[in-house]
Amino acid sequence: PAELLQGLTMLKDPEQQEKLELREEELRQEHTTYLEQHPELRQVLNDFMSSVLLHRPEQAFDFARDYFGAFKQPAEGQEASAPGSSSS
Repeated sequence: PAELLQGLTMLKDPEQQEKLELREEELRQEHTTYLEQHPELRQVLNDFMSSVLLHRPEQAFDFARDYFGAFKQPAEGQEASAPGSSSS
């Protein structure tokens, strides 16, 4: 994504390039603030990456679906499953 933005800035005139750079910095700050307000996200992603590296799944998207699906709140009348209980 950053490389794409850098490539796009080369195609713009200086005013457009400045606007793009300002927007990029604004988004970076918004994202940083959001992550600071939600430190649990970093832990969730670290746990997921550790699990991926431990299990080394052939189908990463299926593994991610199963991994994060385990955290999904069950619909009324359904039983909850524990995270990591699937055999991927």
